[in-house]
Amino acid sequence: MKQKFLLLIAVFLIISVIRTKAQSAVYFCSQTNQWGYSFGGGNIRNSEADAFKRCQNSGGRSPQKIISTNGKGYGAIVTGNASNGGPKFGTSAGARTQEDATMAAVRSCMQQGAMKNIEVKATWYDK
Repeated sequence: MKQKFLLLIAVFLIISVIRTKAQSAVYFCSQTNQWGYSFGGGNIRNSEADAFKRCQNSGGRSPQKIISTNGKGYGAIVTGNASNGGPKFGTSAGARTQEDATMAAVRSCMQQGAMKNIEVKATWYDK
């Protein structure tokens, strides 16, 4: 009886973890400097498809997946310019706080070569 009870608790915990998974995805088109993001789409495929479509709808001709995650948390999108004026893009997802997400996206953008006009374009919380 005790084993059945423990098994029932284990199954309940596994189902709870599966149900609470979140989804975030970001797509970016380097040809047009357009992006799209989505979160909470029910499953990762839905979030990825929605982010891809949003990028296309904003003018992206060849969207590429930049990030996707099943993890819960905060996300951010940051844009900036290289010293020669070229556009740069950074993103994060699944961070513990909005500040962590924003700072990770800024670092990502700077690692791509952004040196000026760094601006937060979007933030979200995927619970």
